[in-house]
Amino acid sequence: MIFFSDYLESADRKGDDELLVVEKNQVIWFCLSDGAGGTGNGSVASRFIVDSFKAVLSSDECKSPDNFETFLRKIDKELFQNNLASEATVIVGKIENNVVIGASVGDSQAWLYSLDYTCQLTSLQYCKPLLGSGRCVAVGFGPVELQRYLLIGSDGLFNYCQQKTLRTILANKKVKAESVAKCVERFGGKLNDDLSVILIERESAN
Repeated sequence: MIFFSDYLESADRKGDDELLVVEKNQVIWFCLSDGAGGTGNGSVASRFIVDSFKAVLSSDECKSPDNFETFLRKIDKELFQNNLASEATVIVGKIENNVVIGASVGDSQAWLYSLDYTCQLTSLQYCKPLLGSGRCVAVGFGPVELQRYLLIGSDGLFNYCQQKTLRTILANKKVKAESVAKCVERFGGKLNDDLSVILIERESAN
């Protein structure tokens, strides 16, 4: 069995993060986008990316990391041609038969956690140019087996929560994304950045 949850919280009234995690035909699909606030239209980019990803769920075009790279390059061109100065980081992918594949651009991160190891799937990604620049370099990841947890988050998570803390939280069973979000450092009770989290767990046999 695979369980999933998500958490999204804006640092101010106008958030730039969007996410989607859904099961369809026994496949878990995930998409997390963090719009670049400096462009003024980061939220536009994030919504466009997630809406475009929803259309992929009804197709059979994403069977490999290369396919996800192609999808991101397509969205990159479409955003650029819209001339809205809207850019974003993004992680997209799926889990099928307990195998994770996907692709990313930017500084959001995806990590695998298990009892034996921790692995950053997005370690080879290019932080810039961002999606929407018309020049992004999408980098695929996988295929790799999901043994316990897949954690996907924006920089609002990984910049303000230490890996040691995350590993401690994920040592427990059936943790939810909200529990992970609570470990994020807050300043004066407020977030320093938008926070988006997707947590996917493969139930242990033990």
